[in-house]
Amino acid sequence: MLEVIKAFEHVTGEAVPYVVGERRSGDVVSIWANASRAREELGWTTKRSLETSLADAWKWQQTLKRE
Repeated sequence: MLEVIKAFEHVTGEAVPYVVGERRSGDVVSIWANASRAREELGWTTKRSLETSLADAWKWQQTLKRE
């Protein structure tokens, strides 16, 4: 999650407030994404980077503020 926060801060120039705390009962210890099986079985590959996706989502969010 910290990787996503840092990427968002980088592409938007906005600081994201967050707190790193102790793990709570029921929290997932670790989580990650690996698209290799989708590539192998479906021929699917990503076309957009995390940074590009975050930047576009931020731009879209900004248009909602103006409406």
